[in-house]
Amino acid sequence: MKYFFVIFFLVLAIFLTGCSGGGIVTPATETEEGDFQEVVNLLDTPEKLVDYMAKNFKHYVEVYGEPPDEYNPYLPEDFFYIRVGNCEDFSAF
Repeated sequence: MKYFFVIFFLVLAIFLTGCSGGGIVTPATETEEGDFQEVVNLLDTPEKLVDYMAKNFKHYVEVYGEPPDEYNPYLPEDFFYIRVGNCEDFSAF
């Protein structure tokens, strides 16, 4: 039962963070610009994941001012390096 609540919280946190478009975006550190898998391994709690995403990713509309006409979601690793995406990208990451 505890596992269910952890998964539920994680999905909910990712969804709400991804769609808000808010958060403070800071320049990536050397580790954050480095290996995708290394950073993913460090994000071992929902709190770390939400904090990392709020500091390092921006919503597409926040950057470009309007939604794109057509949009294909990025793979999580591509989104990691691009750092700008829509709700689908935030959720997949």
